[in-house]
Amino acid sequence: KKRMEALTIQPKVAVPAAPLSPPPSPPEAGEVRQRADGQTLQVGENVLWEGTEWPCWPCCCLAPLFCSAIKWTVTNKKIDKEHGCCGTSEDTIDVRRITDLKYRASPVWTCCCCCRGTLVVFAADNTDSEVKITTWGTRSLYLGLKEAWGTAKANVAVETGEGV
Repeated sequence: KKRMEALTIQPKVAVPAAPLSPPPSPPEAGEVRQRADGQTLQVGENVLWEGTEWPCWPCCCLAPLFCSAIKWTVTNKKIDKEHGCCGTSEDTIDVRRITDLKYRASPVWTCCCCCRGTLVVFAADNTDSEVKITTWGTRSLYLGLKEAWGTAKANVAVETGEGV
């Protein structure tokens, strides 16, 4: 006769597939955090991406001559767009107003590993209901903004009109 020994199964601790990144360091007392354009960041606001889009690509080398650069600052709270002749116009979209995000990259740029694509932001906004950012490195911007949007949606309080 073979003797069967009792099996004991021990639970294992879950291990993340990738190391977690540390949260951003809080600013030192009295330290003012700023974006690249010089504007002060709000408490809890973190820059996800800052960049410049040159319209009329691949002829974009002439864009500076016509003051047609579009400067973007995307934080976990808002998307700012500075455009027009010498940056005379500015638009802002609150991340909480985003209704959908879309990322598209041409197969030509994907095959060449050039990381050029278009991020399309759909928002519940009468003036800017659809905003496109077409430049280099937009895939990582898309992923960061998608995470910030999910967090913003989870933190939105809904008022029902009923007294509590």
